[in-house]
Parts: sequence; structure tokens; C-alpha cells
Amino acid sequence: MKFAFDREPVFVREGDPIARHLEERYLKCPVMFLGLSLAGTRYHAPNEIRLEQASGRLIASRQSLEEVSALSVKAHHAGRGDLR
Repeated sequence: MKFAFDREPVFVREGDPIARHLEERYLKCPVMFLGLSLAGTRYHAPNEIRLEQASGRLIASRQSLEEVSALSVKAHHAGRGDLR
């Protein structure tokens, strides 16, 4: 996240029972939540969005998806169909 917000990320172990359910029953792999808002941010209307945070969220989302995609390609070329 540092590349998008110029700050070190804060790792918080959080989630709900649906994450474990998805991991164990359907996906058979770890689930990661990518929190892209501050705790006090309340997005309810266009005039409540802080542009600098919204642009950082777009950058972080794109970069994260590109990195996960690269992992998948590496696993495929290594002859493995999964990321484990």
C-alpha cells in the first residue's frame, strides 16, 4: 500500500465468518481483505469523497490485482495450477 498512499500499511486481522466459509468450503485458499478506506471515512455522497484517498484506492487496487495476477502466471509456468 505504500506505493499508493506513501505510508506503511497497517495489518489488522479482521474479517467475518464468511471469509472462513469461502476459504474452507469454496475457494480452498486464503482470502485477503484489502481495506482501502480510513476508519472514519463515511462515503454516502459524492461530496464526502476525499479525492486524494480515492485516487490512492484506485492505484492500490490496480497494483494489487497486477501482483496477484503475476503470482498466478508464475504458478502456472511452474506447472502448478494453484498458488500454494
